[in-house]
Amino acid sequence: MNLHSKTYLNKFRSLLKNVLQTNKFYKRKFKYAGILSAEQIRTWDDFHSIPLTTRDELIKDQQKNPPF
Repeated sequence: MNLHSKTYLNKFRSLLKNVLQTNKFYKRKFKYAGILSAEQIRTWDDFHSIPLTTRDELIKDQQKNPPF
């Protein structure tokens, strides 16, 4: 992995760490997918284990947990 790729992966892991600490929706979703910490994402191949989020999931979550 080249330096450029490592830099982006590190930035992504930093963002993921923040999301897992502050967002209940994604913490639950990632836990279900087996991702308990940002440190589990070590390569771009690991990145592919991150579950996609659908619009319907976001709508249902906001209905259950209004943001305001």
